[in-house]
Amino acid sequence: MNKWQLHEAKNKLSNIVDTAMQGTPQCIIQKGEKKQL
Repeated sequence: MNKWQLHEAKNKLSNIVDTAMQGTPQCIIQKGEKKQL
């Protein structure tokens, strides 16, 4: 149970970090595209 809980926690953390890292650059890229257009 402990190993499984650790595994789930790591997955959730990595997912949160991935979404956070992906969200910020996307906003910056979208703004850049709008400025270029």
